[in-house]
Amino acid sequence: MNTDISYKKVINSLRQRKKGAVAADICAETALSLTTVSELLSKAADEFSGQLKVTESGEIQYYFPNGYTSRYKGFKAVFSKIFNKITSFF
Repeated sequence: MNTDISYKKVINSLRQRKKGAVAADICAETALSLTTVSELLSKAADEFSGQLKVTESGEIQYYFPNGYTSRYKGFKAVFSKIFNKITSFF
């Protein structure tokens, strides 16, 4: 399956869960394999500044307290890069 489509499925599933999710929850909702979901959750945690928590049962829960603003795409990311380049000259 296409990685971009799978990634969008994972992100959409995460957005529906305000208190975070574990990999098994995402697998059940998206019908993707656990290996695929685990890789894509790591990617999402990096892109959206996610936090990891350990549940009482020992599972890793992915939580996104700052929402889903990408560190790599969009206006904020581009503005940040430009601002950093400008300030590096001074």
